[in-house]
Amino acid sequence: MSRKSAPKSKSRNEIRLAAECTLAQAPDLKSVLVRMASRIASVTIDVEATQRVDAGSLQLLCAFVRDRKSQGRSVAWKGSTLVLEEAARRLDLHGLLGFASDGARRQ
Repeated sequence: MSRKSAPKSKSRNEIRLAAECTLAQAPDLKSVLVRMASRIASVTIDVEATQRVDAGSLQLLCAFVRDRKSQGRSVAWKGSTLVLEEAARRLDLHGLLGFASDGARRQ
């Protein structure tokens, strides 16, 4: 897999999702999320570049958000992509991901 398709850790507490978030990238995404799971500070997920996302990647993101929330830690979303919002809406995951009901996310 090319490095371009892997999620990037932009800073100590920020993850930039790749353009492709599919089954092929799931191991890399999981690895980044596991490293960020125990961060005390808020973790920000930058989704601006995301052009394709599948149910498996959304499941990983839901588990990450759920686990951090259960530990009293937060996740912020940065950027906005119609693809991610539409996929979350179709699978009724806005609430689990912590998105506003209208899909708007700001940071």
